[in-house]
This record gives sequence, C-alpha cells and structure tokens, in this order.
Amino acid sequence: MLMSESIRLAVRPETAHLAPEGRLVFLLVVENTSRVAEHCLIAVRGLRADWYSRDRPSVLLGPGVSTSVRLAVHPPDAPTTVGRYPIVVQVVSEDTSTQRASRDIEVIVDVGGGVRMDLRPTEVAGLRDTLHTAWQPCSKELDHASSRW
Repeated sequence: MLMSESIRLAVRPETAHLAPEGRLVFLLVVENTSRVAEHCLIAVRGLRADWYSRDRPSVLLGPGVSTSVRLAVHPPDAPTTVGRYPIVVQVVSEDTSTQRASRDIEVIVDVGGGVRMDLRPTEVAGLRDTLHTAWQPCSKELDHASSRW
C-alpha cells in the first residue's frame, strides 16, 4: 500500500468472492489528515470499466474530514472467466498529484454461490431421532459496505 502523509484510504473487505453473474460492494473510506482541503480522484485499475461502478468518481475533503464511497463490482452479462482478479484502488489529489494513497484488493470469481443447509436438531440421541433439513440458495449479491469495521 502506498500512502501519503495527508490522504489515507481503507477498503473493506480486501478480498471477496463473487459468482460470475453476481454483484458485490466494497466500502472505500478516504480520509484527509492535512490542514487544507483536498479534491481527490478515485481510480480503479485492474478491471475493465464495464465491471465496476462507484458512488462518485471524486471527493472533496475538508481538513481532517473522511468520507465513504461504495465501489460495486459486477461482471458483465457476457461469460465471465472464473479466477482471481487483483485490483488497485487509488486516491489521488487533484491539487498536488504527490498526495495519494492506494490499496490492493482482490475479487475471486467462482462458480456460483452454492447452497446453504440448515440441520435440526443439531444433535441426535439415538437411531430413531428425526433430522430435518432445509436447503436455501446462497445470494448472488454481497454488500460488504454495510458490515461493521
């Protein structure tokens, strides 16, 4: 991670799994620790433009202020290759290009979300006990931006 003295960047999560037709959201937190306002561009490298969207491409931060931006990753409808996709998120000051911060993150595209199974009761006492199962498909959409730090 490259970090300047005045701009900080945190990303949650740093690695996430995604089904080929799915969507997930990363939370980017940009902080200005300087004593002057900074207008910062948010760049994404390693993915084609049709794979992602952001709440906004830039932020204006007053001194000591932080803000969050959602980065949604959504592979296009065309067949998506299963594999690892390293991404670099970079925040660069438009006022002085030497003020910048970056984070490496990774999207792992795998074959679907699978299924979840619930088994009740969790323990049995003998051969005549009955187990009940419930199967539920896992969601294709993950929103990591709503999870707590």
